[in-house]
Amino acid sequence: MATIPERFLPVESLVRQLVREKYPDLNTNPGSAIHDVFVLPASVLYQRFRDTARVIHRNQSVDNFNLMLPEELDRLATNFLVDRRQGTNATGTQRVYFNDTQDVNIETSASFRSTGGQLFRPVTAVRLTAVELAANPVGDEFFVDVPIVSDGVGSAFRAAPGEIDTVLGVVGAARTENLLELTGGDDQESNSELMQRIRTSVSNRELVKRDGITSTIQDAFSTVKSVLVQGYGDPAQDRDVVHVATDLDTLVPASFCQKVNLPLDENGEVLFSSNANQNLSPIGGFVGAIYDLAGRDFNAIQVTLDGRTTERLSVQEGYQVRFLNSDDPDFNDNDYVVTRVESVPIVAGGEPVKILRLDKPLEGTEDVGSAVDSTPYSILGRYFTRNFHVGGKVDVYIDSTNEVERQVVVNAVPAVSADSDVGEIPLTSFAADSIGNSIFEDNLGFLSPVVSITKVEQLDFVNDNEVIRELIPGTQYSVVRSDVRGKFTKTPNDLLVVKGTENPIDPITNQPSDVEVPLFVGQRLRITYVTNPDIQTIQEFVDASSQQDVTKDILIKPPTLLNVDMDLAYTGSASVETVNTIVTNYINQLGFGETLNASDVITVLSHFGVDTVELPVRIRGRREVGNGTTTFVESEDSLVPEITELMRADTTLSITKNG
Repeated sequence: MATIPERFLPVESLVRQLVREKYPDLNTNPGSAIHDVFVLPASVLYQRFRDTARVIHRNQSVDNFNLMLPEELDRLATNFLVDRRQGTNATGTQRVYFNDTQDVNIETSASFRSTGGQLFRPVTAVRLTAVELAANPVGDEFFVDVPIVSDGVGSAFRAAPGEIDTVLGVVGAARTENLLELTGGDDQESNSELMQRIRTSVSNRELVKRDGITSTIQDAFSTVKSVLVQGYGDPAQDRDVVHVATDLDTLVPASFCQKVNLPLDENGEVLFSSNANQNLSPIGGFVGAIYDLAGRDFNAIQVTLDGRTTERLSVQEGYQVRFLNSDDPDFNDNDYVVTRVESVPIVAGGEPVKILRLDKPLEGTEDVGSAVDSTPYSILGRYFTRNFHVGGKVDVYIDSTNEVERQVVVNAVPAVSADSDVGEIPLTSFAADSIGNSIFEDNLGFLSPVVSITKVEQLDFVNDNEVIRELIPGTQYSVVRSDVRGKFTKTPNDLLVVKGTENPIDPITNQPSDVEVPLFVGQRLRITYVTNPDIQTIQEFVDASSQQDVTKDILIKPPTLLNVDMDLAYTGSASVETVNTIVTNYINQLGFGETLNASDVITVLSHFGVDTVELPVRIRGRREVGNGTTTFVESEDSLVPEITELMRADTTLSITKNG
């Protein structure tokens, strides 16, 4: 049989080799009669079959996913019970304005168009009478809100606020706009992305193992990009911590000690006599003591309950020392009580060592340093800890494309108390003032969960476009999370705390007053925040009866956001807006545990019209701790997030173009 010298040998070479091996006297070279009459026609006939067989062979392995057409990899993925995510339509709300009141009929045949040419249609028909329209005034106009859906799938349809500005097929419409960014609009999964899910899918699909949780959630929710599971033994899991009390001798192993009786002065302090005859009774008598021959520090003994968390404890007054040699005169029913831990000499003129002083003299001792006096002992007592992990809890952090930015306007910030300059704004959908009215404009509060507060602005009381000042994070506003507050109060919700005072100008003297007044209490604030509706939806999914498992306690959580700004100056043809978009997209695509490196950003920019970048590039991170404080990190090299953090670029980065 002919051998095939190459993996993908052309059929013509194969046929010529087969004929040559069978009939070595025949001339099969190109131009010969055998070649033109037999070899070439056979090659044309069989090449197609060989190519098909080669594709079939190639497509048997997922290792060749980059060579496959999408439909080829789709067929192979079905063997792993995985389907390609085909992308989703973008959805949102479109506002249509009318100059006068009229009957409004917006059919599903109407359409809206964005500045980029993308088409959107009403989800359902919307009909209002002239009287109903009159109840929706805004300025000199009247409006109707219409739920819309994109005509296609993909991120190209994820329109930003104000981007959809054309309306077709609505009689009497004056203009239109989308007040909020559309959600959804996910792109079709690439071969690489599908391959990653195939790898993670080969596991138990039950919500009892890390891989099972990851694959089940990602299969059920197309918007989920990545999942971080934190269970027993993981650094971010602390819901499984319980308070424990246990016997100390089960944690502190037995050791060997030197037993001594120490002389005391009239005040009960150790005092060796200058008299060489140590048998004379000291004024305060003798008291028993031990010091550990292995150098154990009685103020810092390391213990662990679960093998994961270690703590250091100090031997306390009232603990007991038990000697373990059965022939020791201090062994039988004669536990000694610890009265103090101290550092004292145990021989005249010696250096101080750490000892346990006992409540009475010992019956059997040897000279200090004697080789025969190496007495085994244990310490008895009760040990209390709040760091014992029992397991059984699982926290699942979700990174999904449904993360959106929203805004809330607070009409008047409520004060903590009547004379306080600190205001507290509950991060809830409804909060009332002292007379029962909503503190939120148009009764529109926060959507849960509030992942992060990205901006707080003080507004003019009438004009939303007039921003008086932008509040400073960590100084003028901070977030207090309910899990931190829950240790001290029963209030269940998160809070945005604003604070600050000023000295107003006295109208008579035209000088700052001596009396400080609250800067933000009673003022009008616009709060920009990040939310993610996937969190509640996925929590309902894992809690459903079809998913329940008696062994699990799963809590779906949003990641903690590390807000990032970057000082970057460059030269090149790219505009500042383009560079801002590129850097923002690069930062926002980083997943759990991925480091932001300045060198990687420079490399990416080199492909988009950036010639040189001025060094150093400063990266600044801002994180909400949750206890009312904000911490800041800065680096000229890289920014490393915590395990449950995702980095998010500020809306406008500190990017400048030189020249």
